[in-house]
Amino acid sequence: MRRFRRCLVPLIVTVILGHFGGCGGVAEPTGAPDPVTSLVSRVNQYRGSIGCPSLEWHERLAEVARSHSEDMARRSFFGHINPDGESPFDRMRRSGIQWIGPAGENLALARSDAAEVLRMWLDSDGHRANLEECRYGFHAVGLSNGYWTHLFLAQRAN
Repeated sequence: MRRFRRCLVPLIVTVILGHFGGCGGVAEPTGAPDPVTSLVSRVNQYRGSIGCPSLEWHERLAEVARSHSEDMARRSFFGHINPDGESPFDRMRRSGIQWIGPAGENLALARSDAAEVLRMWLDSDGHRANLEECRYGFHAVGLSNGYWTHLFLAQRAN
């Protein structure tokens, strides 16, 4: 097997907060770099193949994902919890994002393309669980210097 300089964190952060209310529509990514657009398309194709609905792009969530990827690259760390002790859920709340139901985050450190990142996540039970969670309705991807952040939300509360 060809070896890539990469790292996957098997830790998957998922919370269940209950289900209330509905959700609104969000457009697909605009002006996103090609690898991000490619991953979004591949994720939705995969979800469709297993009977899950496509995920809708959430631009405010994308800002959080991009910021975390940039932070990991800038401060040379890799993890769901940043050096300041903030979780993905802390970062989402700090950005004013409210949600109902499960939320999660997948990370990858890979200089490879979107197809390889998706394959790596599908080869990891925890990452696969996030990709196959049919209750998720929204997502966003951040990418900076090979640091990938994929955030998921079941329902938006705002």
